[in-house]
Amino acid sequence: MARPKLNRKPAPQMEVARRSLDAQAADKLRDAILTGVFAPGEKLTEEVIAESFGLSRGTIRASLRLLVHEGLIVQEPYRGYSVRSLTSRDAWELFTLRNTLEAFAARLLAETITEEKRDRLDQAYDKVVKAVTSGVRTRAVEADFQLHLTITELTEHSALQAHYALIAGQVRLYQSLVSKFLSLQDYIVTHESLIAAMREGRAGEAERLASEHNTADGERLVEWLREAEGQSEDRIRGGSVGLSVS
Repeated sequence: MARPKLNRKPAPQMEVARRSLDAQAADKLRDAILTGVFAPGEKLTEEVIAESFGLSRGTIRASLRLLVHEGLIVQEPYRGYSVRSLTSRDAWELFTLRNTLEAFAARLLAETITEEKRDRLDQAYDKVVKAVTSGVRTRAVEADFQLHLTITELTEHSALQAHYALIAGQVRLYQSLVSKFLSLQDYIVTHESLIAAMREGRAGEAERLASEHNTADGERLVEWLREAEGQSEDRIRGGSVGLSVS
């Protein structure tokens, strides 16, 4: 007796491909935000972006939601999506929070360093060096972010990783703005001693270097944003000073 034919569900690869397209669109949007194509505070319209990328509005909507989750985009009722603006207060909160999280991560990694962890740390740092050598600033910024993400992952501290993930998108925006003050070579110089301290298990020194690194960059960014905010207020009152935060 012949078996009845079964109505099979679509192959799961179809769903994977759709999600992959969402992720690719999110990657393009993320790059556009971090390189200043879309400025902080700029409104993002599904229809315009969909036409520009040659994708459906549904795909763009899904990618926008991914970036909302990352903290790069904000969604407001009845107003839609816009690129997150980073105020001086936001920058202060981010760099002080990074101080706590990344200094703890550096100490913890140094305390628990193994040959396998040392290899992964070296690989992440090598990518920073290669990005600097390429001369492409956006590659250096991304490699810097991935290095700190790797350090956090190597601690094997799940709560620390979860807290860092919550601010990862904002950290990327923060780092893209901080890059205004850095030469490409700074990405190597500012990490050399920190990497060495973690590799060699010098926990206290690793913690101190991570904290100092964040504080110096953070204070410069906060001051720059305060000046920009003050000049924006002057323009509102009829002043003629013109500095754009983008």
